[in-house]
This record gives sequence, C-alpha cells and structure tokens, in this order.
Amino acid sequence: MTNEGVWIVGAGGLARGAVDLLQRAGRPVAGLVTIDLSGHEWFDGPIVLESAFRRRTTQTTAVIAIGDTGRRLGAAVGLQAAMPLLRFATLIDPEAVVARSAEIGEGTILMARATVAPQARVGRHVVIYTGAIIEHDSIVDDFASLAPGAVLGGGVKVGEASFIGLGAMVSHGVSIGCDTVVGMASGVTQDLPANVVAVGTPAHVIRTRSRGETFL
Repeated sequence: MTNEGVWIVGAGGLARGAVDLLQRAGRPVAGLVTIDLSGHEWFDGPIVLESAFRRRTTQTTAVIAIGDTGRRLGAAVGLQAAMPLLRFATLIDPEAVVARSAEIGEGTILMARATVAPQARVGRHVVIYTGAIIEHDSIVDDFASLAPGAVLGGGVKVGEASFIGLGAMVSHGVSIGCDTVVGMASGVTQDLPANVVAVGTPAHVIRTRSRGETFL
C-alpha cells in the first residue's frame, strides 16, 4: 500500500470512520474536503473547501466519504470532471475480510469486520459499513451502501446508488433495483424495483423516490 496521503471528501460520520481506518492502516490522511470550514474540531489536519480543492492541478488521491448515496455519486462525477489528475483510493479496514476471488472497485470503503465472500463483486464508490456481509456471487453496483450489520445472501444483486439499512437481510438470489432504499431490520425475500422505499419483513414498498433524493 502506498504512503501517499489521502484526502477525505466529506466531514460527517463516515468521514470520521475513514480517517480512523486510514490511521489504523498506517496510511496518512492528507486532509478534509468540505463545503463548510466550521464545526470540524475533531480533525486536527488541513481542511479545505471543495471549491478550492477542485482547482488542484497536481496528482491527488481522494476518497469520497459521504454517506448519502446520491450525494456521493454527484461528488464523484463533479470532482472527476474538474480534476483530470484525481485518483480515487480504495479503503479496506485491516479487520475486514475479502475473499481472494472477490472484486472491489476503486473508491470503495470497507469498514471493520465487513465481509466480502468468494466471487462477489463490489463496484466503485461503494460503502460497506461495520459488520455488513456480502455473500458469494453477489453484486453490489457503484455508489450503493450496506449499513452496519446488513446481510446479503448468495447471488444477490444491489443496484446503483441503493441503500440497504441497518441490520436488513436480503435473501439468496434477490435483485434490488437502482436508487432503492431498504429500511432498518427489513427482510427482503422478493425482488424490489428501482426508485422505491421498502420496509418490513417481508419487505414491501411504501412509496416511490426520485433519483438522488436525500435520505441521510
């Protein structure tokens, strides 16, 4: 692993987790990138506004630590367009477990005790929170998130920018569409379409949602 410093884009709870992950992995944190310079007393390194960060013309490594999937997607697209030399780091906690045959995309964050089983594929800029499990042959598309304790059975498909809530479980072979939110502790036993919010066990759709609609 390189010792190049990594910029953390974001300044909320996920950003704090990313800073801790990097420090425990022995990799330096270059600083925080945020839209507001106030309220970040917890961090003792450099803090820069995103507008200034976008003007950097040197090779830069960053990770987008924004919990909301739609905002994470927007930040990635905007930064990549503004910064041709930007590279995205992939952060894997020392306590995470990743099978040798699993695939992890760039910009993805795996927190402590996250598990990615054999033949599973995790896309770009995905966040797998503490203790979440992705079983064999499952696919998690770009910008999706699994909250702490979420579990995907084997052969599950989670669409782009979807969110699987705290402690939710998804049965083997189930597909979840893009931009869908599964509520906390839900049990998903059948396929879910794109752009919906689903809760309960078995999970049922309670409403539709628009692409990029904020939920965190």
